[in-house]
Amino acid sequence: MKFKTLLFIVLLFLPVYAEAGENREIERTIENLDKTKNLISELNKNLELCTAQCAIKDDLKKFQAELKKDLNNIKLKELSAKNNYISTQLKQLFKDISTQVNSIASNPETIKALKEFSIGWDEMKVNQSARLQKLYISENPYRIGQKEKYDGASNNQSNYTYNDTHLKYHPLFRDFILANKYYDFLLIDLDGNIIYSVFKELDFATNIFGNKLSSPLLQEGINELKNNYPAKKSILIDIHPYPASSNAPMGYFAVPLEQENKLIGFLAVGLPIDKIDRLLQPNDDYNHNEYIYALGEKDRELKAGHKYLINKSMYPEFSIIADQKSLMNSDFGERIWPNQEGKPSLISYRNFRFDNINWYIMIQLSEEDFNQEICKYDSLSNLLEFCTASTD
Repeated sequence: MKFKTLLFIVLLFLPVYAEAGENREIERTIENLDKTKNLISELNKNLELCTAQCAIKDDLKKFQAELKKDLNNIKLKELSAKNNYISTQLKQLFKDISTQVNSIASNPETIKALKEFSIGWDEMKVNQSARLQKLYISENPYRIGQKEKYDGASNNQSNYTYNDTHLKYHPLFRDFILANKYYDFLLIDLDGNIIYSVFKELDFATNIFGNKLSSPLLQEGINELKNNYPAKKSILIDIHPYPASSNAPMGYFAVPLEQENKLIGFLAVGLPIDKIDRLLQPNDDYNHNEYIYALGEKDRELKAGHKYLINKSMYPEFSIIADQKSLMNSDFGERIWPNQEGKPSLISYRNFRFDNINWYIMIQLSEEDFNQEICKYDSLSNLLEFCTASTD
């Protein structure tokens, strides 16, 4: 009886327990669904954040590229303005040279010197070159590079009228050269003989025509003055390697010398190469990665800025731009262009013309210096690095 009663009770409450179990399972399922929903929501938020960071990174990259382009343009305009300034100063320098040389050419003392040197030259009759080079070069007590310090032999050491003339005029012409930083001062007779020189290079007392030590450009310049006298009043002879001076760069400003409207000879004054080179680098605190130099328009030879080649240890990165003809297809411009080593450089070029001189003034900023400009924006670089790391 008791067993039947217990069985009846179990059967009576079994559906209730079953229904309660099903409810608890449903509740757990709902809880899991809520957790999943929350997880998905969180993932969506992270995805949105990640997408935003990626967008920021892309925007920063675009901004940096635009900033680099803007800095390029700003720097190119700066180089162009500097180029224009240098060209103006260089033109003024050549005008000053013209004024000074024409002034001393018209000085009666210069005319008298030419005539007296010519008399001394003619008195020797033969072997003038050998005799004068022996007296003023070989027997000159001063070392090479300082021959201009020698005024000449004392009167009791030389029977030459030429030497007396040298003692008289050499200090005057030497002072003029040194005061104005010119390289040399040549008096040339109508036959092309260099009858006087301040610095006594190896072409002193030789004839400029047919002499292997003479400059072909000097020959052409003197010929042009002679053949076009009196219309041609002066000529600017371009800078070029000068054979008589170990192919050092040399140029001349030459003028005819006349007396009573008659041509009697020529004066050729060596251009102040160092002064021209310094003018191409006007700042004392210049950046070693910025190079300013002049190239010939036709021959593309280096005309000024020789310190970069002479002091290669100080300017190891100097390399003239490549494919210059393609670059310089107009009178002036700015652009990014490779140098001869293939490294991109910011370039400003401007055509410079004065008399016979036809150059391109070049300002070249190395890639290294350009990168230094970009690196000034360290905070931008750091932010970009952070955003990149955050999305990896």
